[in-house]
Amino acid sequence: MTRSRRTGLHRRPWRRGGFSLIEVLLAIFILGIGIISVGAIFPAGIVQQRQALDDAMGPIVADNAIAMLRTRLSQEDFGFAEDFETFPFAQLSLASHEFTYGGYVDTARTFGDWGWRRPGLLLENWSSDQVNYPDFGGNNNVPPGSLLIFNNIARPQGLPIGVGVTASEIPWNRRKYGPATDDGSNGFGDFPIVTLEPWERAFPSFPPGSQMAVENPPQYFWECMFRRFQGRILVAIFVYRVSGAEQIGRYIPEQAQAFSSPPRTGLPHRFNVAVPWDAAADTDTAIVPNTNANTTLDLANPDFQWQLPGQWLIDPNNTVHRIGSGRRTSREGPVRLMAPLPRLPDPTPDATNSMRSYFSMGSNPGDVGTVWYLPSEDDRGYQLTPVYVAVKEL
Repeated sequence: MTRSRRTGLHRRPWRRGGFSLIEVLLAIFILGIGIISVGAIFPAGIVQQRQALDDAMGPIVADNAIAMLRTRLSQEDFGFAEDFETFPFAQLSLASHEFTYGGYVDTARTFGDWGWRRPGLLLENWSSDQVNYPDFGGNNNVPPGSLLIFNNIARPQGLPIGVGVTASEIPWNRRKYGPATDDGSNGFGDFPIVTLEPWERAFPSFPPGSQMAVENPPQYFWECMFRRFQGRILVAIFVYRVSGAEQIGRYIPEQAQAFSSPPRTGLPHRFNVAVPWDAAADTDTAIVPNTNANTTLDLANPDFQWQLPGQWLIDPNNTVHRIGSGRRTSREGPVRLMAPLPRLPDPTPDATNSMRSYFSMGSNPGDVGTVWYLPSEDDRGYQLTPVYVAVKEL
């Protein structure tokens, strides 16, 4: 047997292929872009989900709010413009109060109507044994953050001078609850004492400390203001969310404005615009005047916070507006409403005697010279997110 001559030949070793450093870095780069892109979807999805929930829950919270108000108040509890036209205190007098946000006409007083007004806000705890006071579990205790629908600078009977409370702007029915004479001799306490505690203005609404409150922490809150329009009482409901740890069952509404005189409830905030919005203008009336890019914008001042994207507004014509394109910096603008200003007809041919003349904001029906809205934060720095606004009859 002979050996093959090929047996002693040198065999070439087998080599395994690999990736170069450049290829590895390129793969990591591509993978990183994919991970970042996928990760960016989640925050956007969370925001959209939050917005969808707000859009669905806003009307529900507003309906619950008006239902609660109807159990506490009636049309007959509210007064008329004539009842307080010579009242010495500005928050209730017709001329002093109404003129602050629009020229008022003497002949319009006879209609008895008055514009949007806010209730008082209790800033400290109040314990009262007042006879006509509602029974709060036997202790008649009203916590801070409660609304006093009817109130004035003289305070209800039993409310100590040292207890902080803002003055209500809302007239009560002097024909039903007593004259409450101008000089105070007949007791300014002759009016209905109606309160709304903080937990009652939360949703879901359960008494604080209860097991239901612990298991169902509130997600939304609401505030209100009132007006008499064409003889009927209307209610404006502002629904909002609060960011911060106190939202979980412990958020107590406070003043958002502490520097006004006399002090007012800051929710909602009122602002008189510099240039009236003209509903009859030939230009696009969805664009708000005086809000172009490079115009003044100081979002640290609540007077400018109505320009933020997504804001909800109410004007003296009972129209609800929403900011579609807002401003976060002075370089942005102009502010655009989601819908143009509606054209409103004069109720009567005589403009000096029309209902609209009572709040004459400009030369045309539907002009807007004042807006009410929620500031972006309260005086403690908690962020307030407007969710929904509705105007309903009480």
